[in-house]
Amino acid sequence: AMADLAPFTSSDEMIQGGICVVRDVTANVKAKKALQKSEKKYRTILESIEDGYFEVDLAGHLTFFNNALCDILGYPASELMGKNYRAFVDAENAQKTFQTFNQVFETGKSLKGFDWEIIRKNGNGAYLDTSVSPIIDAAEKVVTGFRGVTRDVSERRLMEKFLAESEERFRLIVESAPVGILSYDKKGIIQACNQAHVDINGSSFGKLIGFDLL
Repeated sequence: AMADLAPFTSSDEMIQGGICVVRDVTANVKAKKALQKSEKKYRTILESIEDGYFEVDLAGHLTFFNNALCDILGYPASELMGKNYRAFVDAENAQKTFQTFNQVFETGKSLKGFDWEIIRKNGNGAYLDTSVSPIIDAAEKVVTGFRGVTRDVSERRLMEKFLAESEERFRLIVESAPVGILSYDKKGIIQACNQAHVDINGSSFGKLIGFDLL
């Protein structure tokens, strides 16, 4: 219970006693405890995931984030709070990020699979795969900011680049080889061949691709 006290005075302003108004605040106290418990639970979840979680205002300033985002960007929480996303990107990625936030703002719908390149505090670059959702004021039904989950995919991007370069290197070797080279599936159907193999057979790619060796 919560009580409000006020003095009771006579006409000559002498205190004669007091008035007490008592209110039952059990429901409010329970609601507050439930909210605190819920906040603690979700904070625990956010801090246990490896992905970075963030919330920004409409101008792109960080208003909330978990420790994983600090690790991804390389900033301590004390420096990260209030920073604008433009502090982590070059001009090209800043424009790309703005367009993404603007699309979410205009449509009110989440956007998944947004890739952008960031610059960590130490100057090293990193690639992030990010999902962005609008923060909507329930009463006014307007977008007041954005929240998102982001993951460092730098290793994956480097591997994709390595594989692409390896494939290109292998293709050049095959194309420049003086001997005929071909590949076929388990049924003996030619899937690909180089120019030397075409020249040796005196045929064309169109006739050789799909030819049954068996």
